[in-house]
Amino acid sequence: MYDIKISYVPQRMALIARRTVTPETIGEVIQAAFAELMAHVDSGAACGAEETLVMFPRDLAAPGEHEIRVAVTIADGVPGEGIELDELPGCQVVKTVHEGPYAATADGWAAIEEWMDEHDLEPALDYWEVYVNSPAEPDQADAVTELLVPLP
Repeated sequence: MYDIKISYVPQRMALIARRTVTPETIGEVIQAAFAELMAHVDSGAACGAEETLVMFPRDLAAPGEHEIRVAVTIADGVPGEGIELDELPGCQVVKTVHEGPYAATADGWAAIEEWMDEHDLEPALDYWEVYVNSPAEPDQADAVTELLVPLP
């Protein structure tokens, strides 16, 4: 059972790596992009790294290629090769928390979509997954992932 609510996320600065994925390659592409972003942060190009997240289209599970944005929020920084500096919008979101392996987040997303249908809500932007603990950690049994759908 998922506890679903409307919440607010503040505007914040982020380093973003845009990548093209298929449903089959998403895991390895996200891990590689996070490694690039964290190496960039660790090189001194950014300070105040906070959240790691992925922004992706609603139809990500559909066959074919999809653009995703892998990001780390920061206090300040500079872009790098293949890494953009941008602001994530402050907005209201539909939010829940998924505990357990990333592959099982589909259950949380299904619960959010059902809840949004019941409340006549439509998403404004891509879906967001915020990784409370590092997505690079090998043991996903203890993973905690915030699932967010920005609202208009």
